[in-house]
Amino acid sequence: MARIIDIDAPVPIFDANYWIGNGKKFPKISEIPAEVSTACNNILSVPQHVKEYLPNPQLSVVQFIHQTLPPQSSAIDTTKHSRWFSKVPPSHDVASLMTRPIPPQNVLNGLNEAFGQQWFDGAQSICDPRFNNGTEHLPLWTLTLWMDLARIVRTQAMWRKSEAWLNLKAKQGGEVQEELEEAESMKKATTLLSAIGWDAPVCGLGTSTTELSKLLSAEWISDELMDMMMGDLSFRARTSNPNVSPDVKIGTTLLSQAIVGAARSKDYSKQSAPFLYRYERAVKMSECSQLYFPAHVHGNHWVAINVDFKKREFSYGIVQSVIE
Repeated sequence: MARIIDIDAPVPIFDANYWIGNGKKFPKISEIPAEVSTACNNILSVPQHVKEYLPNPQLSVVQFIHQTLPPQSSAIDTTKHSRWFSKVPPSHDVASLMTRPIPPQNVLNGLNEAFGQQWFDGAQSICDPRFNNGTEHLPLWTLTLWMDLARIVRTQAMWRKSEAWLNLKAKQGGEVQEELEEAESMKKATTLLSAIGWDAPVCGLGTSTTELSKLLSAEWISDELMDMMMGDLSFRARTSNPNVSPDVKIGTTLLSQAIVGAARSKDYSKQSAPFLYRYERAVKMSECSQLYFPAHVHGNHWVAINVDFKKREFSYGIVQSVIE
């Protein structure tokens, strides 16, 4: 019988005496009790006063790319993950972490996976064996701080690459009108880097300006960027072109993902594929005569798909995935 979960019931209080140091095995993600999940999140949460060491997301891109950040180490580290954890309470100031190399990404990933069991076994602090023989006891949330710093360092590298790409394109110029207009657009985009935040939220799109940096390079177009473009295309089709019928719909990557998921399970029922059911209902009620949406195929191509429900036909074409 399926377990019934009352979402309105209060989360039980976490009993450390029961869970910690009693030989408990850390459960699988899908089986973690609510009180354990809450306590784990609290322990790994970086205090607000420490977050102030990190660059403000509203800081302009130009200011952000000139910020001094600790580099992430690329050294091969074979230290056992257990050596990074200690049962001794934290006592060392984390301010020094802002000048030390961040552990390699594979180490951070390993520590993140090992954390739950180490915590259950009684770990109270993290010790970095790369410095002072691992005698400095740092708070457990140091792991989250390192993960955040690693992401910020990668983002800074992306924005620096984007700025260099813009500057190069702006200097290229050209002889024909189209090339001159492109160079001018690149110059305008460069000036905007002094106005937009490096990780500021993009209103109504559920993402941040960090994602936009991929547009200013030869990077692959992500699902998030594709959905942003589909949202903008849909908005412009509804508001700027009176010739576009309201029963012409533009979908996002979620549609293609839903189709693939239903095909794999061979279950297209309303219960298993509610997203597809909404489109089916719109077609049957004559609210959707044509449907356009993107699909990512073979891991390296975006394909534009059109379904004409009146003619019972579909067509597709390859979309260039990078900006030349």
